[in-house]
Amino acid sequence: MNCTCELQFALSEEIEGNVYIYYGLTNFYQNHRRYVKSRDDLQLLGQLSSTVSIDCEDYDYAIVDGVKKAIAPCGAIANSLFSDSFKIFNDKKKEVPVLRTGIAWPSDKAVKFHNPPGPDLKEVFYLSLEDEI
Repeated sequence: MNCTCELQFALSEEIEGNVYIYYGLTNFYQNHRRYVKSRDDLQLLGQLSSTVSIDCEDYDYAIVDGVKKAIAPCGAIANSLFSDSFKIFNDKKKEVPVLRTGIAWPSDKAVKFHNPPGPDLKEVFYLSLEDEI
């Protein structure tokens, strides 16, 4: 599903320095108790296994070529990727540069999330329920 939203706004005064933009979505329930738990923390740390956390139920295994394989990353969170992008324009319709780096918490990058070892991540992160035949 592709949706585009355009929001026009006017600033009543000039802003010096950094500007942070926050937004909210309605009817997008990513804070539900079961949804928030539906992940495998060891997978997110880069440790893959043929068995996954019970919290990934319904999004845990796929049958590929007749063989049951663990989905990586498993769980409802991984199955419902939300992707957004932003462009901001000034009153002359010229795009305003937006800093797109440094937005992840350093603790998440250093401690909580790691890719599994190996040169080709496509070999690791290729399974999904849609792969089932």
